[in-house]
Amino acid sequence: MIERQYIIFISWFFGLVGIVYLALASINYYMDPFFLYTSQTKSKSSVDISKPYNELLLKLSLFQSSNKNKLIFGDSRGNVFSDKVTQEVNGDNWFNFSIGGATPNEVVSLIEHAIDSRDKSVIEKVIIVLPLRLYVDRRTNRYDEANDLLNRDFIYLTNTLVFKASLAQLFNNFFGVQVKTQKQSGGKEDAWQHWIRHAELKTLDWKTPSRIKNRYLELFHRLRGENIKFTIVLPPIHKDIQDIYKKGMPENWRDYLSYFSKQPETINCMNSLHVNNINMFKDPYHSNPEFSKMIFSDLINNERILCKKM
Repeated sequence: MIERQYIIFISWFFGLVGIVYLALASINYYMDPFFLYTSQTKSKSSVDISKPYNELLLKLSLFQSSNKNKLIFGDSRGNVFSDKVTQEVNGDNWFNFSIGGATPNEVVSLIEHAIDSRDKSVIEKVIIVLPLRLYVDRRTNRYDEANDLLNRDFIYLTNTLVFKASLAQLFNNFFGVQVKTQKQSGGKEDAWQHWIRHAELKTLDWKTPSRIKNRYLELFHRLRGENIKFTIVLPPIHKDIQDIYKKGMPENWRDYLSYFSKQPETINCMNSLHVNNINMFKDPYHSNPEFSKMIFSDLINNERILCKKM
């Protein structure tokens, strides 16, 4: 009798689990928030809704269906070269692979992914905005997780993060409700002071592991060997941040600049005009659209007014 009840319980348990997974997979497949299966229009609003949930997965997926042959890689400082900025300056053939908070390992992984996914002769131009904390040695790599989701249907369809993005798309499409992701409260001045304090703290744990250095060098060597034109860009950061780094970690900061000066592809925009002007920045690390457009034009058209070779 007990054995029969146990079998019934197990049957009900696995049946409920199966129903939950089936419902989860069905919603994820139908909404497909990262555009993996469906042919739904990749509108800007749909992309913006899914982006906060897994920006790396979203861009990996969009890249699969893109034929753009000019690529931008980096952390959030690379994201300032938005689609609108690149279109207005140099047409609609740029794909921005920059990821907010990207680590060095993630940037290198994405560049290697793009090269391996495309014939090298198809890639016309590459811009690389290496993370400001150049040598941060984090063991986690979100690229591995995102690539796994992209290539394994079961994991994608049953992933809870994908499900959250599906719900956000569902609420927007059927109810006109936009699920807001968490943002920092306060105005620009409060945000500015937050990032100043953040920079002061970061001078205490800036690391320079040789493993990351060597991986960068291997990537640059590969790009040169395959004749892929690339530019390493140091985008502008406000002078307040630069002063903190120069004072708080002088040796590491000199090493950082020295590393870039040894790469012939490096273009330095950190000392360009307007780096003292708070109105040209969204926050101390990120230029606003107007300034970003000026910088991008300077880079693409080789104007060398705002950005110089090191």
